[in-house]
Amino acid sequence: MYRKIFILSISLLMLSFMFCAKEKGENMNFTGAKGEVKILTIDPGHFHAALVQKTMYDQVSPQVFVYAPHGSDAQDHISRIEGFNYREQNPTSWKTKIYTGEDFLEKMVAEKPGNLMITSGNNQKKTEYIKAAVDAGLNVLADKPIVLQVKSSFFVQKNF
Repeated sequence: MYRKIFILSISLLMLSFMFCAKEKGENMNFTGAKGEVKILTIDPGHFHAALVQKTMYDQVSPQVFVYAPHGSDAQDHISRIEGFNYREQNPTSWKTKIYTGEDFLEKMVAEKPGNLMITSGNNQKKTEYIKAAVDAGLNVLADKPIVLQVKSSFFVQKNF
C-alpha cells in the first residue's frame, strides 16, 4: 500500500509541469533553507494536491494556505491533510489556513502568502490558474494535463 502511494507521489512529481517565474529584480533561487518553501494550494479538486503534504519536509513551511471556491472539494482536501496530521504512524503537523469564496484566485494573487502554488483539480481552469500564478511571480507545481482542448494549447504556447 505504502509502495503504491510512494510511486504515485513520485509519478505526480515527475509528471508535474513546473514553472519558475521571476518578478523584476526578485531572486527566486531556493537555497534549501528551513521553511523557505511556502505552499499555496488552489482549488484542490483532486487528491494529488494533498499527496504533496503526506510527509513533512524541513525546507517546506508547515503553514499552508488553501484558496478555493465554496464546496466539498476544499473540505475533502482539508480532511485528507487532517488524516495525515492525525494518523498513528508518522503523523504530520501541517497548519492550514483556508479561504473560500468566488474570488479565491484573485484573493490568492493579491495576498500571495507563499511562493509555490499547487494545482490539482479542475482541468478546465488549470491554465488560468497557472498563468495567474506565474504572472504573480509564483512557482507552480501542477499535475497533468495542463490542457484538454486544442484552443488551450494555443493559450499555453502564447503565454509560456
